[in-house]
Amino acid sequence: MGKHTRPLWAALLIVYVLGMVWLMILDRPPMAVPGINLVPFRTVKEFAELLRDGGQYYLRRIAVVNLLGNVGMFLPLGFLPAMVFPRLRHWGRILITAAAVIILAETVQYVTLRGSADIDDLILNLIGTAVGFGIFQILEKAYNKRHPG
Repeated sequence: MGKHTRPLWAALLIVYVLGMVWLMILDRPPMAVPGINLVPFRTVKEFAELLRDGGQYYLRRIAVVNLLGNVGMFLPLGFLPAMVFPRLRHWGRILITAAAVIILAETVQYVTLRGSADIDDLILNLIGTAVGFGIFQILEKAYNKRHPG
């Protein structure tokens, strides 16, 4: 994708990062005791059970928002950095970078009492990042076909 659009993508990346800092840390009230989950798929399983069992509407809504939100909110992390930094246009690099950013965010949430640290958030966020990077690769191939050389 063209170098002439890199400043636009950089501006969008900055807006995205600031928005995520706001949503994940600044817009949350402090907790009395932060939670931590290091057991993979524990909270995913709990949310899936809420959806399967029917339960109360607001609990199902919380489950859907948590599961889909943790994936969807990280789609841009799969393509915006790759648009700005050509070295991140590889699966391994983008996923390692995303994992580092997500672990930092989870740690900051935990330390500042603004959220819990959850391995399932990392897993769901990385799924979102991977889907976002897959979309980036599809669009990049289409662009390169239309603009060879």
